[in-house]
Amino acid sequence: MDVFEINVRHGDPEAEVILRKLETSLFEIGMATWNGRLDEIRLKWNKNYYVDVIAMVGRARGEKGWYPGYPGRYGKGYKIRGLEDIEEGIAVFYSGVDEHPEKGLVTSGGRVLHIVASDPNLDMAIKKAYRNIEKIEFLDSENKNCLRYRKTIGLD
Repeated sequence: MDVFEINVRHGDPEAEVILRKLETSLFEIGMATWNGRLDEIRLKWNKNYYVDVIAMVGRARGEKGWYPGYPGRYGKGYKIRGLEDIEEGIAVFYSGVDEHPEKGLVTSGGRVLHIVASDPNLDMAIKKAYRNIEKIEFLDSENKNCLRYRKTIGLD
């Protein structure tokens, strides 16, 4: 017996940008699917470009020495600073975030935040995303910034 499997789900960061482009109500799509009338739905999309840059935990000192950072072993509980400086219109999705009674928001996963920017111009959307991720810090136990991110998102 042979098995052929196709995984069609969208995870993050795909869903963060695709669903922001979708103008048709997701509820309307779901109800049409439920009621067997999906063929009656016309999907509408906005014309903006969307760029999602993920803030990850990079190399930082943890309780047992240095952690290499995501996708390898990473530390947790690093204070997240700078969210209050994010520009209006930028979507921030929490992925690996927890709340600490004294520190406030802290990291709790390797991929911590999604910074999603949009603009009718692709280059401007890219610049907005990077300009805003640079405002954020993950402060480890030595108060050093251990946030890292890919610098090639949206580029050829």
